[in-house]
Amino acid sequence: MSAPSLRCRQVLRVIEKSHEVVFNQECLDEWKKHGSNYAQDWLAGMYARKKVVPPEDLAHNEALRNRLSQAAASDASRAAIEKDAHLVEAALQADRIVISRDETVRGLFRQCCPIVSEIRYVLWANPQIEAEQVVLWLKSGAKAESARKLSFPLQEKTNSSRI
Repeated sequence: MSAPSLRCRQVLRVIEKSHEVVFNQECLDEWKKHGSNYAQDWLAGMYARKKVVPPEDLAHNEALRNRLSQAAASDASRAAIEKDAHLVEAALQADRIVISRDETVRGLFRQCCPIVSEIRYVLWANPQIEAEQVVLWLKSGAKAESARKLSFPLQEKTNSSRI
């Protein structure tokens, strides 16, 4: 098993023990389409332990999606933002946390922050990036850290990781 896959499994194990998860219908569809057998079994276990917020408890926020779409710098960016808007939408209705390996869309959402103010405080954690120490962060209670916020300037994060 590769190091990134191992880190992703470790994150799922920590979530399983001490956290709940939020999946709107789009998140569930994406998980089912792209998830490994391990990920499918993990989600079934989370449902069995009643640690999944049901998708019907989450509202579709068309106004948020429209503002995100309008904030895109290009047609390609717009398409990516529209495809993954459900991630920040679900986070805003729960604990403001997104755990995703998609650095491209993370960067696109960062670019939207000046225009779409409510996403500024969404925390993003990528389990594939070892330096983010997602397992340790989750075990410590997943507290709001400035460097995880979408509003955190990307160049500062890059520079601070060199220290």
